[in-house]
Amino acid sequence: MSRGRRIVFVFGALFLGFALSEGAARVVLWIGGDAYSRVATLEAIEAAVQSYRDELRTDATVESTASTNSDDTGASSDLERTPATAGVRRAGERATLPHPYYGFERNTKKFHRVIAALLEDPAPKEYRIVVFGGSVAAGFFNAARAEFEQALEQTNALRGRDVVFVKYAHAGFKQPQQAAALGFLLTLGVSIDGVLELDGFNEVALGATNSEAGAHPLFPSVSQWSAGLPVTSDPEVLDALLEMRAAERRAERSAALSKRLGLARSAIFGKIALAVQQDARRRWVGAHERRQRWLTTRATGRLGVTSGPPRTELERKSALERIPRPAAAPYELSWREDVDRIVRGWFEASRSMAAMCEARGIAYLHVLQPTLHDPGSKPLTESERAAAASGAWVAATEYGYPRLREAGRRLDELGVPFFDASGVFRDVSDTVYYDHCHFDADGHRILAERIAPVFADRARQVRENRREH
Repeated sequence: MSRGRRIVFVFGALFLGFALSEGAARVVLWIGGDAYSRVATLEAIEAAVQSYRDELRTDATVESTASTNSDDTGASSDLERTPATAGVRRAGERATLPHPYYGFERNTKKFHRVIAALLEDPAPKEYRIVVFGGSVAAGFFNAARAEFEQALEQTNALRGRDVVFVKYAHAGFKQPQQAAALGFLLTLGVSIDGVLELDGFNEVALGATNSEAGAHPLFPSVSQWSAGLPVTSDPEVLDALLEMRAAERRAERSAALSKRLGLARSAIFGKIALAVQQDARRRWVGAHERRQRWLTTRATGRLGVTSGPPRTELERKSALERIPRPAAAPYELSWREDVDRIVRGWFEASRSMAAMCEARGIAYLHVLQPTLHDPGSKPLTESERAAAASGAWVAATEYGYPRLREAGRRLDELGVPFFDASGVFRDVSDTVYYDHCHFDADGHRILAERIAPVFADRARQVRENRREH
């Protein structure tokens, strides 16, 4: 056999082997109930990359590719660095700035533009809905805005109206921050027709983290609002920031390569691309948690709450005993009692938001979001199990979510519009979660389909009440 024929034979064999492997991979995935989809893979990769943009960054997190993210951050390129603005971002930086009413704010200029728009009189047929919550609510807006608006416009209650969905959700927010943010907007005199409150996970998970650190569980997330304190040069936090940025860059480069080479056309290469995203996410989360622990230590130490984030209940009680404080201080409860306190605060915050809306003829709907660690809420795939969190977040979610559902039923009994969406993925066998609480575009579309008719019904009730009065 000539050399040319040998080369052709080898390449032919390789091509045939790959084709057989590709076919076998698709069959195995199909049999396992996870049939491969190029579109779903591309969306999952995009959602994974988008998650870094939705996450809360501190003023120490510097994005070198400013031009690609200027619209997202709304940063100013000519901001002077005076002592008064030392913590404020330049172009390409994403800052967490302290807010006097609800703890902290990210993308301050962007939210100021939102407020300015809401202060303007709406168009004759315009129907404005503002979404509040954390990063899942922000992701819902980013991924399912068009679907949600269209679904509402097709209902009898809002047919003929131009639904405008507006984001005032902040990554890392938890009640009562949303209630405070709504009160702030209404005090300014904004013109809105509806409020969608989408929450649940941050309340129990970040509240439990506060509790572990010795801070009140209803305070804003200590590690996040503490980012407004002076920036440090501590090697541990700088190493964590560098590792976070390296993981993010790896995810971005992998996504760009997958798109450029069309790797998602292949089940084999598509799954490899997803595995790279999941590995980058795990590395980012690990570094982020180390940085969060450092920030929590700094914040609680400055507040005189504790010398650092205790890792066990016994260690926390021991630390609390060394600190002079009133005997009835609320943070001396067990972690389960802390979660019960979180649920009560969540319940009361929703009542307050509903009351503010009712007094102004605004349609309000409170939605309990789904989350990966709520037992029985979804049949988990292998990739979802690999994306799971650990420690206090899991324990607080497993203990807290049944209590949130019970509190939601009590809200409904009191006339507060509530929709339990924690089980919307119960019959979904495909992968939707890419980490402990965030899900892909398909997940957001499913959520939008379920929420839209419930919100439309609430809008109808408010309209009828207006006619009666």
